[in-house]
Amino acid sequence: MEPDTTLATQQLAGKKKNKERLSVALCCNDDGSHKLKPLVIGKNAKPRCFKNVKLENLGVIYRYNKKAWMTAILFQEWLHYFDQQMQGRQVLLLLDNAPSHVVAGVALNNTTIKFLPPNTTSRLQPCDAGIIASFKAHYRRKFVRYLLEQFENEATSGKLSILEAILFIRESWQEDVTATTITNCFRHVKIRDEDVVPEVESDNIEDEHEVTREINRDLQLLCYQHPMKVDDFLDPENENVIDEQFTDEEIIELFCREREVEIEDEDESSEPPPVSIKEATESLNKLIRFLLGQEGNYSKEIDNIMKVSRVLERLKVKSLVQKGLDDYFVIDEK
Repeated sequence: MEPDTTLATQQLAGKKKNKERLSVALCCNDDGSHKLKPLVIGKNAKPRCFKNVKLENLGVIYRYNKKAWMTAILFQEWLHYFDQQMQGRQVLLLLDNAPSHVVAGVALNNTTIKFLPPNTTSRLQPCDAGIIASFKAHYRRKFVRYLLEQFENEATSGKLSILEAILFIRESWQEDVTATTITNCFRHVKIRDEDVVPEVESDNIEDEHEVTREINRDLQLLCYQHPMKVDDFLDPENENVIDEQFTDEEIIELFCREREVEIEDEDESSEPPPVSIKEATESLNKLIRFLLGQEGNYSKEIDNIMKVSRVLERLKVKSLVQKGLDDYFVIDEK
């Protein structure tokens, strides 16, 4: 969803509204030391933008259904994944009372499930106390900057593909949502006794405000006629800007579906061209040279890039196939 509130009274040429939607499920422990891969639910089984992409490298769990909603079947599949990740430990999993959180008949070895009391999600759910808000802010900042890059490069379409959105989701969750934010949200809802909760400095509050300021600044640079307010852009559900609302019957039908079927809904994304090892290596070398010319100490970042370069070297060696004697002779079958 682009941050533009312009309303059209007639059809406009060359502008088609992007109705793509993703649902994201997040899970973490109370000190932020363990964040599970986000569960991302889309509408298509195999979007075109997934061409030449190995899903296991995305850093998320990707699933799909017609409405891109969490269903009881998907949730139970995720529960088994969660339980496997907790092998060797005994953990408590806190859940709210969402209709899709059906745990009846699910056998878990390492997990005890407790539901929060009804109608208390906004007060007792740590993710709703600021973790999800932080994630959305960082994600939408990346999206706005993506739109700015498209605008500056005079690109014909600023539409975000599912692949790019997933990469933004991955980075926003794993890198941008800090352990401090997570710990403070758990402390805020007072699920644990203060005596056993470690003291954490609230030095990340200014960082969160800075993200909001950056988004507001970038929105102005996009030159929309009627840009959305930052608060509405970060939390659009409260302003009813999502045009499609689902009826109770549609939700029940989706949750009660016996099995997921492969859905080939309209997919307007394009196939990304494959990147060769040579092109990837050249890009990394350019990035190293760029950092070497910047003011400041970027030794750690350069070391990380060099680690990736060594991975490319191993892939290059692995891709080489030793030639046999038959490769040096042309066999005439006549």
